[in-house]
Amino acid sequence: QFVKAGNILVRQRGTRFYPGKNVGIGKDFTLFALKDGYVKFKRRNNRKYVYVEEERA
Repeated sequence: QFVKAGNILVRQRGTRFYPGKNVGIGKDFTLFALKDGYVKFKRRNNRKYVYVEEERA
């Protein structure tokens, strides 16, 4: 799904998802997009990561 910078990606209590590339984390563990692009999910080392892949021109 396409998101714009500043969009909230995940609201959570604790870090169920970890921020990946182009994703920021708020003090309440909310994940938000830092850049425009497409949301992707990845699992690495038993952790779930959310990242934003920038749109290619």
